[in-house]
Amino acid sequence: MNIDKPPEKRTGTRFNVSLALQYRYLTKLNNALSRDVSEGGLSFTTSDFIPLNTQLFVALLPKDEPLRATGQVVWVRKVPYGDRYNVGLKFTDISAYNKARISTLEDRVLRDNF
Repeated sequence: MNIDKPPEKRTGTRFNVSLALQYRYLTKLNNALSRDVSEGGLSFTTSDFIPLNTQLFVALLPKDEPLRATGQVVWVRKVPYGDRYNVGLKFTDISAYNKARISTLEDRVLRDNF
C-alpha cells in the first residue's frame, strides 16, 4: 500500500483535458482551466485558495454550449513553487443532459479539439 497517495474515491473515469471554465466563489466570477473531467467531478488550477467543502457553481466552456454544474471542493493542493492551487470538485448537482455530454467529452475532444 502506498502511504503517499490516498485511496481512490472517484466513481467515474477521469481524463485529462484542458478546457476554459468559470466558477463562482464568494461573489466573484473567476476563470480557470480544467485539468481533468469525469461524470462525477473535475479538477482545475486557480490562483484562489478555496477551502474544503466549499460549494461552487462551475461552467465548463467547450465550443458548443456551456456545461453547468454545482459541486463541492473535496481536495486542495498547493502547486509547488508558485501561488496556484489544484482543486478537486465533486459534482453535487448536474443535469442528466450535462452528465451525458461529459461521457462523450473525451471522444469529442480527441475528434474536434472541443
